[in-house]
Amino acid sequence: MTSSNLGDLSAESKTFGDSRRLSSFKALLSGMQREQSTVLNRISKTEGERKRYERFINSSQVSVEEVIANCCINKPCEFEGQWVLNIIDESKIRFGSAVGRIAGNISSVGRIGNGWQYGQNCVSGLVVNSGDGRIRGLSSLQFWSQEPEQLSYRNWMKLFGRDARPIQLRSSYKWVGAIEQAAYRLQSARSVTHVMDREADDIKVLIGLSKCSYANKQDFVVRFKDDRWVTAYKGDEDGVDTKALRMSQLLAKQSQCFTYEICLQADRRIYFKGIPQAQGSKKNRIHYKQKRRARRSVLVVKYVPFSYTQGQVKDSLKDLPGEQRKQLMAQSDLADQRLYLVQVKEIAAYDLKTARQLDEKDYEPIQWTLCTDRPVDCAEQAIEIIGIYTKRWLIEQVFRLLKHQGLRIEQAQYKSLKALQIILAMALKTSTLSMQLVQARDQKEGFPIEDYFNPTQIKVLEKCHQGYEGKTKVQQNPFPPDQLSWAAWIIARMGGWKPENKKRPPGPISMSRGLEKFDTFLQAYMIFRTDQDPSQP
Repeated sequence: MTSSNLGDLSAESKTFGDSRRLSSFKALLSGMQREQSTVLNRISKTEGERKRYERFINSSQVSVEEVIANCCINKPCEFEGQWVLNIIDESKIRFGSAVGRIAGNISSVGRIGNGWQYGQNCVSGLVVNSGDGRIRGLSSLQFWSQEPEQLSYRNWMKLFGRDARPIQLRSSYKWVGAIEQAAYRLQSARSVTHVMDREADDIKVLIGLSKCSYANKQDFVVRFKDDRWVTAYKGDEDGVDTKALRMSQLLAKQSQCFTYEICLQADRRIYFKGIPQAQGSKKNRIHYKQKRRARRSVLVVKYVPFSYTQGQVKDSLKDLPGEQRKQLMAQSDLADQRLYLVQVKEIAAYDLKTARQLDEKDYEPIQWTLCTDRPVDCAEQAIEIIGIYTKRWLIEQVFRLLKHQGLRIEQAQYKSLKALQIILAMALKTSTLSMQLVQARDQKEGFPIEDYFNPTQIKVLEKCHQGYEGKTKVQQNPFPPDQLSWAAWIIARMGGWKPENKKRPPGPISMSRGLEKFDTFLQAYMIFRTDQDPSQP
C-alpha cells in the first residue's frame, strides 16, 4: 500500500510559499464550485487563465500535501467546546479514461480493487455536528493504491516470513492515519466521535484510537462485519460468566431489547447483478437494482457490554512483526476496557407513500452490529448510537456528487498522477460545499447567505428569483432573503425541482445542475453589465 501524507496545519502549508500560487488555488476552487466541473476548459474563461491553472497543478513547488492541507479544516478554533462527529469512509476512484494521457509509465496511476483497474483509493473524514448533522468540512484526506512493483502479501510471507510486513504497509493503516489526523485538526473540540463502516472492523484500528493522546475525548462507533470472540464485561460485578463467546452468542443471551422505528432514505446508486442464464438462452441477463429502497423500518435493538481480554488483543496482533506487536501492546489500553455492542435488526418495513407492508423480497433487511465505547445503559443511549451511525450517509452523498452524477471526477484527464490527486482533493472540497447548500435548504436561520455567495451573485439570484417564483403560496420562496436556504430554493428550481412536490425535496444532483445553470446566468449578467457601463470590471 502506498499513500500520500495528509499535510499539517502549519502556516507554510496554507500559503504554498507564495501568494500568487495561493491566489491560483482559490480561483481554481471557485471555478470548480461555480461550473460544477473538473475540466479546465470549462472552468477557465480565457486561454491565459487555463494555462495559469495548468501551471499551478503541474508546478514542482506545489505538493499534494499542501493542497490537502488547504482543502481540509484549517480553523480548529471554531470547534472549541463542541461535540462533533468525524465520519470516515473510503471510495474507489477509477481513472480509466486518463490512462492514455499519462506521461511515462501508465502503472504510475496505481491499481485498485482486484488489481486490474487503474485509479486511487480515496479515504476521507467528514466533520459533522452531532446534533443537527450540519457538515463543517473535511478532517482528513489520503490517497493510496497498489503499485505493481510493491511486494504482495504472499511474496512477503515467502521471502521474510508471516509476521514480516509492518502495519504501515497494511490496508488497515489508512483508518489509523485518518483518525490521527482528524484528532489533531479537531483537538480544540470538547469531544470527537469517529464513525466508520465495516471496512474498519479491525482491532488494530481500535488500538489506534486508544493511542490518540489529546486533551479532548476520543470515542468511536464502528460497524462490525466479523463475528469475533469477545468476553462479557465483568467490572465490579460478581458471578458474571467471563468465558469467551462469539458476539452473536453474547447477544443471543441478552433478553433486554426494544423496538424502534426509523425512516430510511433511498440509496439510488445502481449496482449490476448477474442472473443465471434462462433455460434455452445463450446470454446472461443483467439485473439493474438500487442499493436501498426508501421505507419506514421497524427495528429490534439489543445492547450489551463486553470487553477484549489481553489474550484476544494479542491474538489479533500476531501477524505483525514482533517488535511492533510488543510496542502496540504496551501502548494500548484496549484490553479489559468496557465496550458495548448494539445489534439492530429490521423485522418489518412499510412503504412511505402507501404505508403498506413490504415483502422481504422487495428489500434487503437491515442487520447492523455496532461497537462503541460510549456508554449504552438504556434505550435512549442505544437510539443515540443508531442516530450517530445513520449520519454516515452524508459522506456517501459527498462521494456520489464527486462521481458520475456530479463532478464526474472519474472522467478527468490529466498527464500525471500528481495532477489527478490535486484535482481529486479540490473536487472533494467542492462536493462538500455543495452538500452544505443541500443541508441549508430547510433552515430558516443559522446559515447566512454571505458565507456562500458574494454581493454580485446575490444580485443575480434576486433577478432569477423573479422568474422562478409563482403566484400561489406553494410556488413562492418561504425563506428570508438573508439566509442560504433562500438561495438554495432558487438554485434547486434552476436544477429542475418543483416546489409542488413536497415529498421529494431537492437533492444534491438537483443542486449541482442548478449551480451549473446559475453560472450561465451569472456570466450573462457580467457581459450585459459591462456593455452598459464599460467602466465596470
